Amino acid sequence: MRRDLGDGYELDDDPGRIDRVATHRSYLADVYVLDEHRGGGLGVELVRFSVDEGPLAKTKWLLHTADAHDLYRKFGFAEPRDKALERGSRPR
Repeated sequence: MRRDLGDGYELDDDPGRIDRVATHRSYLADVYVLDEHRGGGLGVELVRFSVDEGPLAKTKWLLHTADAHDLYRKFGFAEPRDKALERGSRPR
């Protein structure tokens, strides 16, 4: 999948185009946009593709995010129902 977003940006799932050094500095279970590219809607497009258009669009999603609640609410994410449980990290 490859899609032009304009202004020189593309959505692309080609593993050969991934900057692995930058990726390993980020939380990998979420989308991320490098600081210098934020504010232009790239995160919105990444989430839109992932949850609405991508191969897992029909999947039930469970999300953990520290600071992007408003972004994910745009795509139907809400507080979990009473059947969800979570165990937070514990000090060793």
